[in-house]
Amino acid sequence: MTLFETLDYREYLKTYYEERKAEKNYFSYKVFANAVGMDQSFLAKILVGHMHLPPEKIGAFSEYLNLQWTERRYFEALVHFGRAGTAAEAKIWFEKLQSLRPPQYRILSVEQLQYFAHWYTPVVRALVGCIEKGDAQKIAQSISPAITKQEAESALETLHRLDMLEEEENGKLRLREPHVGSGRAPGLVGGEPSALLLRDYHRQILHIAERSLEYVPSQERDISSLTVALDDAATEDIRVMTREFRKAIQKRIDQVTEANRVYHINIQIIPVTHPSEKG
Repeated sequence: MTLFETLDYREYLKTYYEERKAEKNYFSYKVFANAVGMDQSFLAKILVGHMHLPPEKIGAFSEYLNLQWTERRYFEALVHFGRAGTAAEAKIWFEKLQSLRPPQYRILSVEQLQYFAHWYTPVVRALVGCIEKGDAQKIAQSISPAITKQEAESALETLHRLDMLEEEENGKLRLREPHVGSGRAPGLVGGEPSALLLRDYHRQILHIAERSLEYVPSQERDISSLTVALDDAATEDIRVMTREFRKAIQKRIDQVTEANRVYHINIQIIPVTHPSEKG
């Protein structure tokens, strides 16, 4: 994980710690804490999300992490964003983060999260690279499950309003930016409404996956699952592995020059029992 890929500085620090620990067995909370002048128990609470980094320690962490000028400013803004006590304060720091982020990967604001209100809007956006022009009727006919011409027009209007598309002189649509995301912790931006919106979007995606079992030929889809017993350490390791897997997929997607179809790639890690009591 690079610093600019996250909106959660504690997740970034935790990933840094895990990667250093995997590289060097001697690396520990104590070594990390001593390097930044902090009590190791307090550092541990920060990494698991129970405490926040004190603002006066931002400089020490930036120095130890060997962050460059823009990265230091971004890290400082991340800490203040994470510590924000109100939506208004969070918005101020969110806008600061947006101004510092490289353009390749935009994080959506609360207002822009309407992009996720309907499952087909991101599909229409992805489909732009596969069609000649923004013909709503052709777009609607290309999508499965089927949507109406009016829904395709609505999706195109949303994408234009959010400044995600631009139209060339020949009428062909072009994406302004290759990747769009909701951020690691969308609830921090606008509270429960944005979290509920994203939850509903994922519910729609899961319904499409369920539908594919009946309506998409098996040779055109790939669905598999594992049911396993894990401890907390293994669960967290697998979460890290899935993040790395998503990044590897994205790198391969970036190499595509002539896409001809849009896919959903879903990854879920879901508990199906309650935690066992120790002893």
